[in-house]
Amino acid sequence: MNLGSSYQSSWNETVKEFNPTSTTRIPPPRDLEPVDLLKVQDGICCNHCNYCCLKLNTFTNHWNFEHKDLPVTTGDRFHKGKVQTFFHPINRHYFEVKLPSSHSRNPFEIFLNKVIPTFQNLEVIIPTNAREIPPLLTQTQWHVHLSTYITNKPLRTKLIMLVTPPPLPQHTLGKLIIHYLNTIRTFAKSTSMIVRCLLMECPRLDPIVFYNK
Repeated sequence: MNLGSSYQSSWNETVKEFNPTSTTRIPPPRDLEPVDLLKVQDGICCNHCNYCCLKLNTFTNHWNFEHKDLPVTTGDRFHKGKVQTFFHPINRHYFEVKLPSSHSRNPFEIFLNKVIPTFQNLEVIIPTNAREIPPLLTQTQWHVHLSTYITNKPLRTKLIMLVTPPPLPQHTLGKLIIHYLNTIRTFAKSTSMIVRCLLMECPRLDPIVFYNK
């Protein structure tokens, strides 16, 4: 390694101080958080170094090459854990991670949970001049009626919750819609070619109404 004359002396002093060698044992990392968007896999982790892999026979080769002189029973050589790698599919080098219950690989969820909280809240500026008020607000006076909500985030959150529909899969209306769509699919699969052609020509025709007739 050629560091250049200006750095060589500093490097020599560092080597003398820490005395690193090729046999220096690096302890395995603990409690590493998983890297966002990287695939998390079940792996085998060495108890005596940082080595991780996916298959037992691969770990056996590692042990015989690196730790064959250690008097350790087979069960104490490794443990099963979650692993990730930055390199795929070649030059794979796995590392162990501790998977929290809230871990997600969904980019949008990561954005909401980790990026959005870092944003600073925008200061709400209430218009004071009539020329700054849009025509719609001038007519409806919403900014006057909701003036206490504009500058109060908890109140705004409660107000938004009043008009936010519940999740469809958990709501009666959502169940009804899903049942309606499933019924249409069932009818569609059992229809004749003539009926299918009719539905293509008259797409607004309700299949359920058609069959009831």
